[in-house]
Amino acid sequence: MKTNFSCIGLLFMAMIFLTSCNSGNKKYQVAENGVTYKFYKQDKNGEKPVVGNYVTVVMDFRVGDSILQSTKDFPYPVQIPIIEPAFKGDLASALTLMSPGDSASFMFNADSVFSKMFKGTPLPPMIKKTDTIYYDVKLVNILTEEQFQEEQNKAREEQLKKFMEETKPQREASAAKLEKYIKDNNITAQPDENGLYVIITKKTKGDLPKAGDKIAVNYTGKTLDGKVFDSSFERDQPIEFVLGQGSVIKGWDLAFQKIHVGETATIIIPQDLAYGSQQRGQDITPFSNLVFDVKLEKIVK
Repeated sequence: MKTNFSCIGLLFMAMIFLTSCNSGNKKYQVAENGVTYKFYKQDKNGEKPVVGNYVTVVMDFRVGDSILQSTKDFPYPVQIPIIEPAFKGDLASALTLMSPGDSASFMFNADSVFSKMFKGTPLPPMIKKTDTIYYDVKLVNILTEEQFQEEQNKAREEQLKKFMEETKPQREASAAKLEKYIKDNNITAQPDENGLYVIITKKTKGDLPKAGDKIAVNYTGKTLDGKVFDSSFERDQPIEFVLGQGSVIKGWDLAFQKIHVGETATIIIPQDLAYGSQQRGQDITPFSNLVFDVKLEKIVK
């Protein structure tokens, strides 16, 4: 009996091909920490993140074959803190199995993800409680808390530098408008070190509030051209806020630490101590300097 070596060779090559296909289509497994996973690339001896670290990832979030969100579309790197697990086998636990350069797919129950990992966030209409959610993840790097903060600070500095460069013409135009307003209105008062003008129009011997005090204030707010955009005097209803906590514009937090109870004042606020580049309603355009006529009614005990 003759053996057909060409047929055997073809059969052998087909077996190799099928084996290689199956190796790229591994089944999901369950790790000791409860994570259901499938690795595409894995460095078993590589560094693994621990609680307190941050990881930079590229990640797809999908149900079945439908990708609901991909970090590839984001304009910035996605960094995730490694925290204590919200439930056994959650995403934080999954990421602790990975090393830089690894890529894997992790499988979760939709109800667990939204009720525990997303802290009770309602399920989107397209996702059912019984659905299986997949995170396809590539881990780029691992950062300590200190390294993460350094990166954040550097990113903020770069963003601020870019913002200052891009908005230089608007800020210079705003400064010129303020200078003209001061000159046209014959204002002789000097600004403080922040560029803020606090002009007391009626003095008293009332208490001077400090940061942390809750105060009641009446005000009329105007743009430099005299347009009134809001007035609590007209409503006969002062507003109350805690001074120095950032709940109001910075110009107010600074100014009311220089005004005694019962005093009235005019506050002239440069744009960077007001709303900066933000648009606030129809009258307060980006980089607007603002003028407030105010009265400090009381310190709320």
